[in-house]
Amino acid sequence: MLHTHQGPGIRCLSEGTIRIDTEGRSASYGPGAPWFESGPEPVFAQAAMDIPSRFIRAMVLPQTLLGTSSIRYVNEEDKDKPKSQTYRVYAETPFSLDL
Repeated sequence: MLHTHQGPGIRCLSEGTIRIDTEGRSASYGPGAPWFESGPEPVFAQAAMDIPSRFIRAMVLPQTLLGTSSIRYVNEEDKDKPKSQTYRVYAETPFSLDL
């Protein structure tokens, strides 16, 4: 489903294949391939239908999102639709930019 995130981040595909459509471009990725998502730009991601796909992502998000999801669905009707993906959070680390 077309979505955004509340902050930027890099992703790296670890298994399967995926197509990412964003900012007027479409690109396909295989295992080991990284891509960047800006956060506010809408993204459509289509994983392979015939094999499992998995990616790892690291994002920079506002501290107010600790323990919650950063995803926002662009189309209101998609919010309550069943989702096929599952998530596992390995770490959420707050930090300060005090210089």
